[in-house]
Amino acid sequence: MAGPILPAFSKLSALLHTREAEPRMDNLVLRLHYRVTARILLLFAFVVSTRSLAGEPIECTTDSSVPRQVMNSYCYVAATFSGGEARHHSYYQWVPFVFALQALTFYMPFTVWKHMSGNVLRNCFSFQLDMPDTTMHGSSTKLISFAGYLSARMGRVNQGLVKAFFVVEFACLLNVIGNIFLLDAFLGVDFGRHSAVRLATFLGLAHNDGSADTVFPPVAKCTFLRYGYSGTIERIDAVCVLPHNVFNEKLFVFLWLWVSLLASVTVAHGLFRVVSLAVPKVRRNVLLALMLNEFRDDGRQVFEQCTVYDWFLLCNIAKRMDTLAFSELVHHLAASHKELLLPVLTAPGMSRRASQWSEGHRRSTDHPKVTP
Repeated sequence: MAGPILPAFSKLSALLHTREAEPRMDNLVLRLHYRVTARILLLFAFVVSTRSLAGEPIECTTDSSVPRQVMNSYCYVAATFSGGEARHHSYYQWVPFVFALQALTFYMPFTVWKHMSGNVLRNCFSFQLDMPDTTMHGSSTKLISFAGYLSARMGRVNQGLVKAFFVVEFACLLNVIGNIFLLDAFLGVDFGRHSAVRLATFLGLAHNDGSADTVFPPVAKCTFLRYGYSGTIERIDAVCVLPHNVFNEKLFVFLWLWVSLLASVTVAHGLFRVVSLAVPKVRRNVLLALMLNEFRDDGRQVFEQCTVYDWFLLCNIAKRMDTLAFSELVHHLAASHKELLLPVLTAPGMSRRASQWSEGHRRSTDHPKVTP
C-alpha cells in the first residue's frame, strides 16, 4: 500500500512548501490553516500509510484452509465487525486518503488567495528598494521614497482584492467547521463525544468499560464466504487484529482536539474582524499598536485620511517592518501634503501618477529626518 501512495504524498508535500521570506498578505490564523494544519495532516497520512512505522494494517487467523494472505486481503477490503450490535468497520483503507484530502482543503483557500493577490505586497517593498532588507532600519532615504509611493496610492488600494481576502478568511472558518463534521461522517459516530470519553479515561477521570473500543477496535471479526465442494456457500469466521487502530485512534483524537481549537481561534478572529471593520476606533487602535508611542499622533493623522483598504495595506506592511521603521514611515506619510492622502475617486493616467508621486516625494523630503 505504501509503494504507490508515498510518491503522491511527496508531490503533495512539495505543493505545501512555502517560502518564509516571500512577502504575503496573510495573518497568523491563516498560517495556522495552510501551513501548520495542512502539514500535520500530511504527516498523519504518511504515518498511517507506511508499513515500516505501523506494521501490516490487518492480521487475521482462522481454523480453515483459506490462506492467511487471502483472508487478510478480503477482510481488509470487505470490512470487519465488532461489538454486540455487530458494528461494521470499513474505513481502514481510506484513512490516509482522508488525511491527504483534509490537508488539501486547509491549503486550498491560501492557494486561491495567493493567485489572486499576486505580488501586491512584494511590489510595495520593491519600489525604490533594491536591497532585500524588509526592516529598512536606519535607511531614511528608503523610508521617504516608500512614503511618497504610498502617498500616491492612498485611496487607490484594490478594494476587490481586500474584500477577497476577507472572503478567504470566511472560507477558512467554513472549512475548519466542515472538517469537524467530516470526522463524524467518516467514522460514523459523534467523534467529539468519543474523544471526550477517551481523554477522560486517559486522565483517570473515567473507567474504561470497553464501549469506546467499538470505534477503533484492536480486535474484530470477519466472515469469509466461499463456495464448498457441494456448491453451497460456506461461512468461515476469522478473528482479525487491527494494529493500525492503535495509531488511528490517537491521531484522530489529536486531530479533533486541534481542529476544535483552531475553529475556536478562527471564530474569535472572525468576530474581531467584523468588529474592526464596523468600528473605526478599533481599526485606529490596531494601527497605533503597531507604532511607537512618540509617533502615534502621526498615526492618528494618517488614519483620518485612510480608507479601510488603506488601513489593511498599512497593517500588512507593518508585519514586514520593525516597529521603529514603520513608525518613521507613518511619520513621513503624515508629513506629506494633505491632498496626497485624500482618496482619488477616478484613476488618473500614468503621467499624472508619475507627477503625483514626484511631488509627494519632494514634499516628504522637505521635512527633517527623524532619528530614533
